[in-house]
Amino acid sequence: MKHLLKHILLFILVIPLTTNGQSFSDIVIKTQIYQDGIAQNPNLRIEKVFTKRFSLEAQGLWQRRDWFNTGGEWNFGDYYNSLGYSFGLSPKYYFSSKNPPPNAWYLALQCRYNSTSIKNIEMHGFHSIQRTVNLYRNGTELGLLIGRQFIISKNFSCELYLGVGNYIQVYKEQFISGNDSTLIPKENRYVFKPYFGLSLGYYFAKRE
Repeated sequence: MKHLLKHILLFILVIPLTTNGQSFSDIVIKTQIYQDGIAQNPNLRIEKVFTKRFSLEAQGLWQRRDWFNTGGEWNFGDYYNSLGYSFGLSPKYYFSSKNPPPNAWYLALQCRYNSTSIKNIEMHGFHSIQRTVNLYRNGTELGLLIGRQFIISKNFSCELYLGVGNYIQVYKEQFISGNDSTLIPKENRYVFKPYFGLSLGYYFAKRE
């Protein structure tokens, strides 16, 4: 896991350095506030503007906590300690020619890979604990976003976005104790993903 995270971080950092020598020019480095403050998952996003309409964003996240519904009556889900990661790319198309990117409305494609594990989680039936398992989930996520990014005081960025997507997930349970008749060894799932977020960052302006 440590080696994989190092490769992801290196990949994210290399993107802005390989654009015709214009390192840290027309680049936004930002973080998702919800993931940092509530989910407690450190994350980093780097967006590089290439033309008056297009940019590319690289994304990396360390999945320290993951949301999951263990079943049972009146259980709507909760955060559990986890080990995992998420990384991806998001090409963006900016609508306005008057407000050059990244200070404009945009449409984006969300493409990323997720992998998480939750150890010793208790899966519930209607009135009782059915089994204790190690839970593994991984797969590809594809979605569509619409958003608005603002550049404030020339260098600070604030971004709001929303959208929908589909997580093509491989779901696995490793049995520990309890009733193994309800165990799900492996199952392919298609999970609906709503997107709504806020990110804050710093904009390295285009060099003239």
